[in-house]
Amino acid sequence: MEAYISEKFSRVLSYFPIRLSSVIKSAAEAAGGCDEIRLTVGSPASVLTAGSVTVCDTTVTRDDMLKTVRVLCGNSLYSHTETIKEGYVVTQDGVRASLAGRAVTEGGKIVAVTDFSSVIIRLPSRVPHFADVLYEEMKKDSFRSSVLVWSPPYGGKTTLLRELVHKLSTDEPSLKAAVVDTRYEICDGLYGDRIIAYSGYPRAKGMEIAVRTSSPDVVVCDEVWRGEDEEAIEYARRTGAAVVASCHASSAADAKARCGEFDIYYGVAKDGDGAVLRTRA
Repeated sequence: MEAYISEKFSRVLSYFPIRLSSVIKSAAEAAGGCDEIRLTVGSPASVLTAGSVTVCDTTVTRDDMLKTVRVLCGNSLYSHTETIKEGYVVTQDGVRASLAGRAVTEGGKIVAVTDFSSVIIRLPSRVPHFADVLYEEMKKDSFRSSVLVWSPPYGGKTTLLRELVHKLSTDEPSLKAAVVDTRYEICDGLYGDRIIAYSGYPRAKGMEIAVRTSSPDVVVCDEVWRGEDEEAIEYARRTGAAVVASCHASSAADAKARCGEFDIYYGVAKDGDGAVLRTRA
């Protein structure tokens, strides 16, 4: 694991009860790294590394889960109510954890989540050269094209966006990249004075603010949808900024139906062996 990932992994371990953190650490060391940690009440903790799952020999109890969630929330679940209703929480030091539990609803809306049953923490990693092909496609027209990156869930979209932002901001020509990181998944571990991070901003509002206040060359955001996001993307493009966005989809046609018109539809997926398949529609 790279230095910043190792440091982050140590911090993540501190969120769990000692009996869990010790077995998770051992599993990660045996696997040679850690991309994701999964806890589910009544099941063994597990560690994902390069697509492979290492199952720990310790079962997660409801008490383990409650203690973990409390630590993730800084012992203040109330202050994280809004993001918990959206299925995640972000710690004080910027770690994002997905949460699942029992929803309390009123009039079809989620008003609270109780009885937490699952926690998933991803540790974003750098994959050098992962975005090289897309970068060269964008370079052909001087980075003016709008791009929609699509894949099924866990297909590699966010990893691709992370590498692309790094390459856009560090290669020549160096571009100013505004990243609307709504769910705190893109910018972790990325540094540079050409990267402007709008972490936690709603996508549409974040794109509007980014274009209006930072004059970016490229606006990057994750998991867009038609409607409000589509209008914000068009607004950004009218100001001269390229837009790179992503969505869950099974094909370029599906991506277009979900998210509208883009200049490049770029698919990324991983096969059973972990190889990466890249296509331009």
